[in-house]
Amino acid sequence: MKLKILFVILLTACFALTGARTFAQHVTFEVVATFDYPGATATLPLGINDSGTVAGWFIPGIGEQSGFLRTVDGRFSPPLNEPQDYQLSTVLTGINNAGTTVGWFATEGLTISGLILSDRIYSEFNVPGATSTYIWSINDAGNFCGASDDPSAGRSAFVDIDGTLASFTVPGATFGTNGAGINNLNQCVGYYDGGAGFQGFLRQADGTLTYPIPANGHNTHLTGLNDSGWMVGDATNPTGWHGVFFPTLSNFVTYDYPGAIQTFFTSINNQGFICGYYNTSSSSGNGFLIRVHVK
Repeated sequence: MKLKILFVILLTACFALTGARTFAQHVTFEVVATFDYPGATATLPLGINDSGTVAGWFIPGIGEQSGFLRTVDGRFSPPLNEPQDYQLSTVLTGINNAGTTVGWFATEGLTISGLILSDRIYSEFNVPGATSTYIWSINDAGNFCGASDDPSAGRSAFVDIDGTLASFTVPGATFGTNGAGINNLNQCVGYYDGGAGFQGFLRQADGTLTYPIPANGHNTHLTGLNDSGWMVGDATNPTGWHGVFFPTLSNFVTYDYPGAIQTFFTSINNQGFICGYYNTSSSSGNGFLIRVHVK
């Protein structure tokens, strides 16, 4: 684990993404830690719970992917692979406060199945009729969201709430809709291809969709949200890929990890801790933990 001592960046306005607005809130980002799974060529944290445990995946070798957990004190789990994983290709993407973890793995038929890992027991989940199922996030009630591929309908997002599965697409999406984050209010964020780049969306528990997010923006992926409605993801503009943070639906700031050429926020917990990763000119897939403060 590589610790960073209170490296704080003060932001008071949105950066130059299409549709950006200036706003009065002060947002600070505090780098808490950077980390790489031992021996990995890339480490990608994708989910974080309120205790600070991170779920993600790493690349141990060419053509291989294994899941991992990292506790708040920096301890890594052994490599985690679904027992039926056909190609050493298990990806962990989300974790709730009970420690239940979700993701997906490659099957013998070279398709993708969703997985749920609880008390060291792996369970497989597939959307009926889908050729591939990806689970991205799970909340404390065990409700989860993700995406699935169908030969005729293409890629659709889904939520599974109290055992009831609902698939949906954002109107106007040309190449699919992806559900990526769910909070304890059963709100779901994700992204879709609107034809002119990726755009974010928010789905309420009753199915109401708000899109695009930001209202006049493009090339934005929303990948996580907490119970306060703070949302994170990544966005691109002419200067490259940046982490993006939304304290409200209409306001956002972008963030670049110091020295990075690309920065990606992937998940946020209820204490304001964000996990993600950055790339430099000489390395890719470097994990980090950042805390955001809004005043």
